[in-house]
Amino acid sequence: LTTNTRNGFRRNRFNKLEVDAVVVDEASMLDIHLAAALVEALPPGAQLLLVGDVDQLPSVGPGSVLEDIKSSGIVPTAVLTTVFRQLASSAIVSSASEVNQGVFPSQLREVTANKLAEVVATADNMQ
Repeated sequence: LTTNTRNGFRRNRFNKLEVDAVVVDEASMLDIHLAAALVEALPPGAQLLLVGDVDQLPSVGPGSVLEDIKSSGIVPTAVLTTVFRQLASSAIVSSASEVNQGVFPSQLREVTANKLAEVVATADNMQ
């Protein structure tokens, strides 16, 4: 889009992007202002592919664009369920799954209990 501090973006509804398609990675971080500017700058017939994880970091600005688009049911979406960055047995994968289900991660419960015992033991030794 290329920024122009006085007038917003150089690419806009009057000066469209010269593209057939745009891929936006980490789309969970799109706020409503940037998403609107991008959509306005797309030429007719251009494809827009948003890639992101609604459970990742949200935008700093207003709106949950990716989540809202996904939950609208208007736009076709796909959900990937296989994790490739970590092993399936990774504490990160299991903890993230538990957090998404509203459960305090079991891996952290163990760490928290062990750390608490360590703090208590240290405090007892200081007396």
